[in-house]
Amino acid sequence: MTKVTKFSIWVSLLTLLFSSFRLLTMDLLPFFGAFILLGVALVFLVALITSMIYFLKNLKHNLLQAMSPLLITLGTLAIISVVLVFDLERKMNFFINLRAREEVIHLIDTGKLKNEGMVKLPQNYQYLSKENQIEVKREGENLLVRFNVYCHFPGEFEGIIYSAKNQIPKREIFFSEGSSLKYYHYSSKWFWYFHE
Repeated sequence: MTKVTKFSIWVSLLTLLFSSFRLLTMDLLPFFGAFILLGVALVFLVALITSMIYFLKNLKHNLLQAMSPLLITLGTLAIISVVLVFDLERKMNFFINLRAREEVIHLIDTGKLKNEGMVKLPQNYQYLSKENQIEVKREGENLLVRFNVYCHFPGEFEGIIYSAKNQIPKREIFFSEGSSLKYYHYSSKWFWYFHE
């Protein structure tokens, strides 16, 4: 195995790791996460260019050996595209934690958790929302529960809102005017939100 192939493998693994968990990286390291992701992208670009040059220089000598680094980096690029296009990190977070979030909703419905305002989550559910708490509101008869999942920079966060009546809540229920807000319907009664 050549040095260029080894370099391509290591850079591709690093890139796949950070690309697959980019939201978590930004959440854990709000300021430095962007620089880490940018650095990883630049190193990947260097690996891609290096593998192209290596391919062109060694094409006549050993085709398979010349193609290996390029195929590794192009394969990595294809996988990253699938992860980003299909939003796999958010979907994975949503579906892995859906049952636990439904249990929290059941605790609210049965009165075992406070059913209004900021609610501290029980110990075994604290991983479901930032700062170990959720926000519970009512819009008429509609129970609304907001789980903050990721916080990228101050004021930029995203998460999940449960709506018992499967309706997007009015902006003023959870958010102030003047900010960007988008909702995506993930499942019956569950919406992913982006707030900037």
